[in-house]
Amino acid sequence: MVIKARRTYIIVDEVLKPCENAADKNDLFDYSNMQIIPENDTHTFLNGTIKFLKEMTDTWHLHLHTEHYERGKFLPQAYVQDIADYCKEIHNPVQPWFYATKDLKGCPVPKDHVYEINMVPIEFPKATMALLPNHYEGRWRLIIDGIFNSGGVESYECKMGFGNLYIE
Repeated sequence: MVIKARRTYIIVDEVLKPCENAADKNDLFDYSNMQIIPENDTHTFLNGTIKFLKEMTDTWHLHLHTEHYERGKFLPQAYVQDIADYCKEIHNPVQPWFYATKDLKGCPVPKDHVYEINMVPIEFPKATMALLPNHYEGRWRLIIDGIFNSGGVESYECKMGFGNLYIE
C-alpha cells in the first residue's frame, strides 16, 4: 500500500467580525488594533492588541462551531466545542487558542487592560489537518459565541472568523 503525503493548510483572511444575527452588539473587546498577516501563502499570523472594555471577573462561557460554504450558503459542520469557563482553559496547551493567550495572566482581567499578541500563527494541529477528507477543502467560518459574567451582570458577544482550507 502506498500512502501519498499531502499538504493541508488554512489561510485565514478575516477574524473577529461581528456575527450577522448578534442579539447584543455591545462589544466587550476592542479589536481595532488587531491585524491578520499572511506569509508565504501557507501561514497566517495574528498581530496587535485586544483591549478589554469591561472588567472580566467571573466566568466566560464560550461556544465555538464551524460552518462550511456549500451550495451557496454556510452549513453547520462537525467541529463544535463548548467551554463552560474559558478562564479555566486560557492556559490549556491542548486548546487551539493557547499560543494567543499563554501570556494573559488569567482572570480577573481589569477594564481597559490591553493584551498584546505578537505574530501568533493561526493554525491547527498538523495531525488533525492531515486526516481531513478532501471534501473539507474550501471556505470555512468559525463562530464564537460568548456569555460573560462580570459582577453578576451577563453580557453577550459573538464574533466570526473566515478562511480557506486547502488540501494538496
